[in-house]
Amino acid sequence: MHHLKDGTTRTTEAIATQATKLPINDPFEQALEIEFIPLFDPSQVRMVFIDVEYTDKANRYERRERLRLDGNSFDPVSLRISLIDSVEKTFRYRLTFVGTDNRLRREAFVETKETLIPVT
Repeated sequence: MHHLKDGTTRTTEAIATQATKLPINDPFEQALEIEFIPLFDPSQVRMVFIDVEYTDKANRYERRERLRLDGNSFDPVSLRISLIDSVEKTFRYRLTFVGTDNRLRREAFVETKETLIPVT
């Protein structure tokens, strides 16, 4: 039995073995590998919060994550979302910018299937 982050469980077939070390297979066959690429001006942005939501209603599966990019970061930030239904790849994200002047700018949620997301 696999215990998921959202509190639900997924049961897979039991296997009998005499082994002392066991490889555990991921119960999900596919995943979304999402990359958020910082392309903003670091002299204007102190940090960015990225809210990501994924919902697969047919399988009663949800994922909600908050990621953070520091203003001086040049490296992408990654998120892996395991999929129950490999066809359902739509997710949504929202960017919230904290400026170097401490102003907050929250954008609307964007729904997409794209996995390379520019943060501007």
